[in-house]
Amino acid sequence: MKPSNSKIPTLQVPAAAEKASPLPPPKAKSEIFKLTRNLTAICIPDGRIEQLTEGTEAYLTQALGSSFTIAVNHQLFRIDGEDGDAIHQQPRPMIDAKLLADPVNEATVKAILKTCYDPEIPVNLLDLGLIYKVSVTDKNVHIQMTLTNPGCGMGEVMVQDIRRKLLKLKQVGNIDIQLVFTPPWSRDMISTAGQLALGLL
Repeated sequence: MKPSNSKIPTLQVPAAAEKASPLPPPKAKSEIFKLTRNLTAICIPDGRIEQLTEGTEAYLTQALGSSFTIAVNHQLFRIDGEDGDAIHQQPRPMIDAKLLADPVNEATVKAILKTCYDPEIPVNLLDLGLIYKVSVTDKNVHIQMTLTNPGCGMGEVMVQDIRRKLLKLKQVGNIDIQLVFTPPWSRDMISTAGQLALGLL
């Protein structure tokens, strides 16, 4: 089987179905545009930080949660929502103002997790099945999460995205986010809503 760049593992697809993609066909790419200013971006999937220069041609591939994914010369990059103006999009706040005043509890944490996305997959981390445990004790938050692929370079990027958003909550205490790989993630962990979004149902 040829290696795949997708973090939805093709290794779990039965041999008879190897030719069938685990994800729906990509949508037609959006209109090409030029960056309006220099921009710091995160390279997908290895997590490297790169500087993109004003005038670079790109196109938008994903605009979900508080970040964007763009393609430049066949390479994907994650862009912070607050930098939307550089890619001809309305800037997006890191966290919805409605959540800022909510109490620090499990429901609020899960609401924030629903705004966090894998930059390659159009499903939030909670519905993608990457969140194994959420607990809140005396406003201290503990999260156990995994990755679709243990070797994914975007793991720390997603952890920091969650952490930065949780820190916006008033009176939040310690934030402990652990990456674990037992049990290993599988497509069966995707919620019904996530499977519908991916065209798997």
